[in-house]
Amino acid sequence: MIEIKNKFTNELLLLVETDSLRNARLAGAQLAVANLVEADLREAELAGCSLAAADLARADLESANLAGAQLTGCNLESANLFYAFLRAANLTGANLTDASLQGANLQKATLTGANLTGASLAHANLLGADLTRASLDNADLTGALYDDATQFPALFFDPAARGAVLIKRD
Repeated sequence: MIEIKNKFTNELLLLVETDSLRNARLAGAQLAVANLVEADLREAELAGCSLAAADLARADLESANLAGAQLTGCNLESANLFYAFLRAANLTGANLTDASLQGANLQKATLTGANLTGASLAHANLLGADLTRASLDNADLTGALYDDATQFPALFFDPAARGAVLIKRD
């Protein structure tokens, strides 16, 4: 049995009757401000989940489904998000410093004001993503896909110079 608690008050948010959160089915769960530091959430179903201001530092979310999830202000520092499905997720103001997002699907995701310093976005899908005011200092964009609808920070001059690949649509 796993208890997921509030990171500030230690109040119980959710009791999961399992020994592991790997492959957990938590779609739509209300886990705002949850303490999930170093949690193993590989291949977890978290679509539409509210994780606003949650602490997921160093969590393993490889291949997790976070489509449409609310991750505003979430701490994902050094988290593993390899091949995570984050389509239309809201990561406004999230801390993704040194996060691994290789191959992640961030299509139409909102990353406004997110901190992606040192993050790896290699081969990530950024089609239509909003990275307005995001920090991309030392971020790896090698092979990341973007299109004319992708919004980069105002002072981010040329994504292609950082290794990203422009997908042109007719």
